[in-house]
This record gives sequence, structure tokens and C-alpha cells, in this order.
Amino acid sequence: IPDGDYDALAWANYRAGDFGAARAAADIAVSTNPGDARLWYHSGAIWAALGDSGMAVADLEHALELSPRFDPIAATDAERLVGELQG
Repeated sequence: IPDGDYDALAWANYRAGDFGAARAAADIAVSTNPGDARLWYHSGAIWAALGDSGMAVADLEHALELSPRFDPIAATDAERLVGELQG
């Protein structure tokens, strides 16, 4: 799989409810392109789905630190999810 496709695979698996496969693909995605805030957002959402709030918040906050407005919808979702996980 080309590097850029790991994020698409991770997100498709996440949407399908296969969080283990999503986690594996997300790990590869963020390791091959660590400066992409969107990948860290996806990784954080996957951690949240797996029930690991600590890792989820860390990845979501990292996404927002890289680029607070990396995507108009996803950045807002990341902020909301951090609030829910910390609340």
C-alpha cells in the first residue's frame, strides 16, 4: 500500500467499526507523515473508539498543536472530543 493510503485505510476501518485494523493502519500513517494534523486527528478518534482516553487526548491535542484549523469540521470535532474525554 502506498504511504498516503494508510490513512484512508485507517479511516475506512474506523468507519466500519474495525478499530483494531484502523489502529494498525493509523500507526503506519502517522509514522510516515508525522506533520499531518489530519492523521493525528484520525489516530486520536481511533484511540477514543478503542477506549484509550489518554492516547486519544494526546493525539488530538497534537493535531491541534500542529494546525489548530487543519480542517474546518475535523478541527472542531477534535476540540469537542478532547472536551468530552477530559470532562
